[in-house]
Amino acid sequence: MMLGEVSLEGGSQMKSVQVRQTNGRARSRAGRRYVFVSLAEDSPKRAAHKEFLRQKQARGIAQARERGVHMGRPRAVLPENFGELVRQWEARELPLEALLAQCGVSRTTFYKYMAQYRNYLALYQQSEPETINKA
Repeated sequence: MMLGEVSLEGGSQMKSVQVRQTNGRARSRAGRRYVFVSLAEDSPKRAAHKEFLRQKQARGIAQARERGVHMGRPRAVLPENFGELVRQWEARELPLEALLAQCGVSRTTFYKYMAQYRNYLALYQQSEPETINKA
């Protein structure tokens, strides 16, 4: 596809060469000089190709999910006594560094899971039926 003429500086003289497009790059007929040409974002061919790639990726992700493949970083595994460790830390019986070492997580991950644990406790306490003392 002919793109037109481009003026190139070559030493002390200017040369005008015809430029053709090949794979997103333009070059002269002699093939000696390169001028990079970017395809327009709204190019119909480029947009169609990008949409094709999006659909292909979506199909691949859907197939992987059907096979049970986990996407992303694995979740941290907390110890079973996480609630007890949090209670000890809140009572200042256990320093944070020791708690992090026992849980095997970073400080940020600990605070994230602690917030989830507190939300779980709040929901659990709301769902418990209230006991009524009849006297």
